Formats: sequence, structure tokens, C-alpha cells
Amino acid sequence: AALFSAVAFEFGPFLFGQTDCCTVGTKTTAFYPLAFLGVELALRAKTWPTKLGAWVLGGFAISQMFPAWLGQGIVNSLILIAAWVVFRTLITPPEAGWSVKERLAQMFTTGPAVLVIGLLLGAAGLLPRLAANAESNNAGGTYEDTPGAGSYPFHTLASALRSIMSDAPNSRGTSLWGIVLILMVLAVFLMRRRSVIPFFAVVAVVIPALAMGAPIISDLFYLLPLYEQIHTHSPGRVFWLYPFIPAMLAGAAVNELPRLRTMRARWLIAVIPLGLVALAGRYMETEGNIELGTWYWTTAILATLLVIVVALMPSAADRADRRRIVHGVSVALVALAFLLPNCLDIVRTLRQDDPPPGELVMWGNDEWMQEIIHESLREDDPGGAGEFLQRRQASELPFRFIAYGGMYHPDTVRRSYPQRRLEPAMVAILQNSRAMQLDLETTQGYNPLQPLVYQEFIHALNGQQQDYHFANLLYTGVTSPLLDLLNVRYIVVDRNIPEMRDDHLALAAIRTEVYRDEDVIIYESPTAQPRAWMVYDVRSSPEQMGLSRLASGEVDGAEVAYVKGEPPTFSPPADGEEPEVTVASWSPDGMRLDVSSSGEGLLVVSQVYSEGWKATVDGEAVDVLQTDHALLGIPVEPGERTVELRYQPDALTLGLWISGIAGAGSIAALGYAGWAGVSRRESLSSMGKGVA
Repeated sequence: AALFSAVAFEFGPFLFGQTDCCTVGTKTTAFYPLAFLGVELALRAKTWPTKLGAWVLGGFAISQMFPAWLGQGIVNSLILIAAWVVFRTLITPPEAGWSVKERLAQMFTTGPAVLVIGLLLGAAGLLPRLAANAESNNAGGTYEDTPGAGSYPFHTLASALRSIMSDAPNSRGTSLWGIVLILMVLAVFLMRRRSVIPFFAVVAVVIPALAMGAPIISDLFYLLPLYEQIHTHSPGRVFWLYPFIPAMLAGAAVNELPRLRTMRARWLIAVIPLGLVALAGRYMETEGNIELGTWYWTTAILATLLVIVVALMPSAADRADRRRIVHGVSVALVALAFLLPNCLDIVRTLRQDDPPPGELVMWGNDEWMQEIIHESLREDDPGGAGEFLQRRQASELPFRFIAYGGMYHPDTVRRSYPQRRLEPAMVAILQNSRAMQLDLETTQGYNPLQPLVYQEFIHALNGQQQDYHFANLLYTGVTSPLLDLLNVRYIVVDRNIPEMRDDHLALAAIRTEVYRDEDVIIYESPTAQPRAWMVYDVRSSPEQMGLSRLASGEVDGAEVAYVKGEPPTFSPPADGEEPEVTVASWSPDGMRLDVSSSGEGLLVVSQVYSEGWKATVDGEAVDVLQTDHALLGIPVEPGERTVELRYQPDALTLGLWISGIAGAGSIAALGYAGWAGVSRRESLSSMGKGVA
């Protein structure tokens, strides 16, 4: 039974979800078994060392869920684990003889213990993420500063069933094959007193109900702080946590199979699951216009036939024969759960069968598409824009580039760059992940959680908002002076954009063409600022007034800087000598800059501002000022100075200390529990020998 649950969980939707979209769901649910096991072992423990060790196991599982999916995922996961604690203490405890006082004591010790241990162990990952979230465009998960953040619709019954039952590509990360569905329904009929089946059966219904926004059930959950805001943004994502529940139910059915032979209505019970699945399938066909397919029904029918084999066991058969039959059926069920769909997928791939529309990416039988994927993953770009920029990067001062494909322009297809990722043109201009593969630096991309100051900076640069997932150069921003402040020296333009189109004309008018091939044109900006520069006119900026002036060109960011709060003292070089700023080293979380200046001013660093940045000048700590709304500013006195910047958020330092101490304590607790267990067994063994 345990093996079946493991196979159904690990090699079912979980495995596919790990290789497809949105892996946060599987990264979270991967630790559900350990969390449930930790709680169960703690409740069954007879000694405090064993209980403490079990708490550590449960807490470790929770600590991994926090960094995996902070927000909707961890909220739903904690609710699920808390429900398990309540069920196994108040409703169906491991020992029926527990008094009410004992049940409450177990609930109020084990529940908080695994949560607190999880928080302590996960502090190194949790605290920095909370600090980053506080500075982000979605602080607190309220979606107040997230343009285009419309809520996704609730599921209908047909779409909820599709998420669970359909083998379509967009459902494979949550869908169950017929064998698991048959067994999870069968489990409900095989439950007995003091069974855990009711818990998983209720959860199996509650999760789809939440996805559909079912009244009463949803209203109860909305009583929890922030739950409604988090859940209603994308209700269907609760399904990402679903596959563990059916796997447990199906395993429970396998565990209870021997009981089927003794039940009065065993024939009816054996076929009811197939009938219910057939009704659900028929409903999907009529209401959702979706067919489940031959292999789905094959697995459902095979599972039903195996269940019928158990129901057919003759009463006259001895216990050994009955065990062999049940064991054989169980092995066959495990094999089926593994072979379908996994081996079917492998066979399809090897045979290069023509899959249904939409599955070309999965089976790899589209040579053109596979070539695009191969090109996207290459770490070089021979004869293309990537090679040109890599050569420039090797011989020039640090710079950034932007890949421009005309996003949001009326004459450009209304699709985002990620949606166009398999277009050869997007690969050629180094859009999406190409910059990372080529070790080139860019300023744009996709991330639903961005620093709010940077989102506002890009908004000012473009003169219009874009969907909060993106931070791209739009056609309205191709001439913005703010590009220069981001150290954008090159713009790689898709040659499918006509050179006489307004946006192409505008960006080319103020830049110099330095490269051209059949796919792209690269323009260099003569006004792009270096990675860091000195400014001797520093002004205070209420709200975004300074950013607005910089964006309009009213003020030159190369000469003037706006800081939040009181500006530092500054004095231009009396001799008019130009300052020199040299980048001695640079990495995403640290840099060293050598500054030579005869005046007192502000070193502006083209890096996104965060309170986590720490700076020293000649080894002395100095404040890092929020400059030009989204950049870094470090006051520098006259002379030869060495400025070092390091991204070291206090939350990370604190979190590392907490997690380190908690980790050492957890290892000690597990070691103590193991030692105590061995000592106890040796003691009992010695007592037994003494009695003998």
C-alpha cells in the first residue's frame, strides 16, 4: 500500500509537474509525506526523545516548504498539516483510549512544535524573502501595485474535473490516471472505524471546492486573514497541491483490499468506482467538450478488473492463497501505476508517434521546434548578436544590452516575449533567457515579483505601465534618457520590425548602427552611462518628482542625482578635473570600485536599490542612498577612494544565525533520540535475558 502511494505520487502528476510549468507546487508537495510522517511519529511516540525527533522531521519538512512557495502554497500547506494534526488528535487519535485532556495536550504540543521548528530551520530562506517582499511590487500579497493583476476565474465543475482527469498537456501536472481515480473512490467504500480515509476523502473534495469558489466552504476559509486575497487571485493553483491526496487515498484502498472479500455488497462496491468515473467522464464530454482517451479508460478498466479478482476470491480458499491473490493484485496495481503513463510516454517518444495537437513540445518529434530549444540553451551564438556582444564585453567596460522586439507596439503581435520564446526572431535578438546562457547582462525580463522602485523606474522610462510580470522596454521608451542610467549601451532590434516604422526610426536616430545580419540590427548609444559615475549636483526628491524630471530630459542624470531624504554635502572639483571611476570587480551581490576625484560628491551606481546593500569607503561603513529612485548612491570625499558594495540584508544574517543554531539543535535532538532508542532496546534486551 505504501509503495503504491509512493509510486502514484512520485511518478504521476508530481513527476510531470517537475518538468513542466510552475514547479513551486511540486517543490512544496515533495515534503508533504515527511511532514505527515513527522506528525504521526510524534503522536505515536512513547518517549520524549522520540517525540522530539519526530517534531524535528515534521519541522524540517515545513522549513523546506517556506522557500519553495511563499504565499499561496505555504498558506494552504500549513492549513493542510494543521488539519492533519487536529484529525489525528481530536477525531481519530492513534490510541482510542486517549482522554480529552490527552488529545488536547497532543494537539497543542505537536502542532505548534513542528511549526516553530519549521520556522526556525527555515529562517535563512524565509526572512530574506519576507524582506524582499516588503520592497516588492506585491508587498504583503495584496496586489495593489501590480498592473494587469486581474484575478483568474474560478473553476467550473467541468474544468475542475478536467484538471483532475484530463491527460491534456495543460492538465498533466495535476491530473490522475484511471487507476488512481478508481482506487481513491474505492477507498471511501472500504473505510472502517478509526481509519484515516475520511480525512483524505474530505480534503479530496475540499480542494476542488476551493478551486470552484464553492459557497460555505470558501467562506469558511475566507475567515482566515488575507486568505481571500491570496486565493482569489488564482484559485486553480490550489490544484498544484492536490496529487498527494489521491495517492494517499489510493494507497489506503490497496491496504484495505483484503476486506473487500468479506463485504456483503462486494460486487457492487467493486464496480461503483468505474461507474462514477464514467459519469464524470461523460459530463466532461458534454459540458467541457473533452474526451478522456483510450489509455485513460484502459487503466480504469484494468484497475477495476483487478479489484474484481479480489472480490471473486472463493470463501473456501485458505488464508495463504487469499494472501497470495491480494499480494499479486497489489503488485499488479503498483506496476500499472508506474507503467501508465510513464512507460507510455517513453514508448511514444521512442516511436516518435504523432501526438495530439499541443503535445509536440513534449514528445520531441518536431525537428524545427527542437532546434529552437537547442539554440535557446546554447552558451554561444556563432555569427550572431550574442557573439558580437561577447566580443565587445571582453574588450570594453561593463555594459548592459536590451533585446527589442516591439512589445506593445500597435503593429506588433500582441503577445509577450515569453509567449514568443519559440520564435526564431526572439532567439536571434537574445530575448528571454538567452542573456543568461551567454553570460551577458540585460535590464529586462519576466518576474512576477520585482522591486517596486524598479517597476516604477521602468514605468517612468516607458511612459506607460505594463503587466506586472514584465520589465521590458516598450516602443514608447526607446528614446528615454533613463536607459542611459541603466548602463544600456546596445539595443538588439528584430529585423522583422521595418526600419521606417516609428519606433525603429526613433531609436536609430539617436544611436549608431554597429552590427547587422539577416536577423538583427544592433545600435550603440553614445550617451549611455558607465556602470558607476560621480555626480556633484545632488538634490532631494519628494516622491517621484526627480524621476519624472530625469525621464523627461529636463535634467541630465549624468550631471544631477536625486536622493531620497536630505542630500549629502557636495562640492565640484575646483580645478575642473574629471573624476575617474574604475570597476575593479563586479558580481550580482557585490562590487569594488576605485574612485579618483578632487571634489566631494555622490557615486551613482547603476544597480537596483535595496535596503540590503551595505557600503564601505576605504573600509569605513557609509550609508547607501536611494538615488534616482531606483539606483544606489554612495557619498565619496575627495581623493583616491576604494568603494566596496555588498548585498548583505540583515534578514539574511539573522536568518542564517537562527537556522544554524536550530539546525545544530535539530541534529542533536535526532542524535539524542537515536541514542535513547538504542539504549532503551538494549535495556529491554538485558531485562529479558535476566528474566530468562
